[in-house]
Amino acid sequence: MYNSLLESLPFPSRIPLMGGPTPLERSRLAWGDDALYWKRDDLTPYGLGGNELRKLEFLMAEALSQKADLIITSGAPQSNHARLTAVVSAMLKLKPVIVIPGETPTEWGGNLLLIV
Repeated sequence: MYNSLLESLPFPSRIPLMGGPTPLERSRLAWGDDALYWKRDDLTPYGLGGNELRKLEFLMAEALSQKADLIITSGAPQSNHARLTAVVSAMLKLKPVIVIPGETPTEWGGNLLLIV
């Protein structure tokens, strides 16, 4: 599905991962006379994706256009980028490799459990 979509898109191509625009929500707080708004990126299809998913739309399209079969990225132990890269890679049938620098964690939880 994504390969045929990729072929039909002009460069720079992207793979739609966001599921459409996320809504703006007005805060009950204000800054002087101005209302404050926030972008509801917690409502993306892959949960808390936000800017990471927006970037992956382009990175994964580029990887597919280069006929990649392996995706390597790096991040901190609780990296949302690393988690989402692993999810999207698997969805596109690409093997994800996540490099986490530093000492081996003594406690495993959160995103570490999802990307290991």
